[in-house]
Amino acid sequence: MKVVGYRKDNIYNYVIYFMLYAMIGWLYEVFLEVVVYKWGFTNRCGL
Repeated sequence: MKVVGYRKDNIYNYVIYFMLYAMIGWLYEVFLEVVVYKWGFTNRCGL
């Protein structure tokens, strides 16, 4: 039973780290938009 609990905690930690990493990436994108692109529209699709 302890192994199952450990696996659940491990998966929970991965989810928390993933959300933290995604938030840091989003903040980085907002920083680039404000500082580099000056709130301009950037077409990242490439079409």
